[in-house]
Amino acid sequence: MRLLTLIFTMIVSLTACAESSDSASTAATAATTATPVTTASPTPTPATAATVAPVTIAASTASAVSYIAGKHYTIIETPVPTADASKIEVVEAFWYGCSHCRTFDPLVHAWKAKQAADVKVVLMPAMWNKPMEAHARLFYAAKNLKVEDKIHTPMFDALSAAYHQKNRDAYTELDDIAAFVNTHAAIEVETFKKQYNSFGVTSQVKKAAANARSYKISGTPQMIVDGKYLVTGQSAGGQQGMLDVVDYLVAMIRKARGA
Repeated sequence: MRLLTLIFTMIVSLTACAESSDSASTAATAATTATPVTTASPTPTPATAATVAPVTIAASTASAVSYIAGKHYTIIETPVPTADASKIEVVEAFWYGCSHCRTFDPLVHAWKAKQAADVKVVLMPAMWNKPMEAHARLFYAAKNLKVEDKIHTPMFDALSAAYHQKNRDAYTELDDIAAFVNTHAAIEVETFKKQYNSFGVTSQVKKAAANARSYKISGTPQMIVDGKYLVTGQSAGGQQGMLDVVDYLVAMIRKARGA
């Protein structure tokens, strides 16, 4: 039984990092023979996406690049309102236990530093099982305590090391999470626990989960531009490709706004 549990947990971990609907389907199949797990739904391509003509915009490299809706990115059927309509919002859906997110994070950090003032980059933890929800609560609690920068990379590294040692239960219990934050950010254990279980964090987690369903993300990392466009590593041809497509969409939105 212990071996079966370990194998299943490893499947869940891989599903969260999936870059295709095949990975999500694998997790769904596994769920029928073990503890039920809610996996991300495969990202559908809206019927209108294939009919959208490509727009050619000069990229920062000065070469003309065209990306096509339904091929390089997906149009979200029902746009999700952004927090600030005056900004072009770029959301990264991630999970601390995702190895692809770990390698993508420094790329996103460098990309974010080059963005104009009209672009707002938002990190959104994905979650479709209990460990991911615990890590989402960790993220929002640390953010509310203004120490997310102190725990962000260390948590990626800690989970990577734990999973390498086949410890798939790492940092899923509040005591362990609070001790981790205390070590890396000097936040008192009880202070962190209170924030972790707060109404504010619960609301943030619920909103992130609802937005993820509306975006129809199928794995991590994935990016959402202005609540209207979904970009995946599979559709964009890799992690740098994701950022290139996001650059294109940001420029397209900026042009449409007349900025």
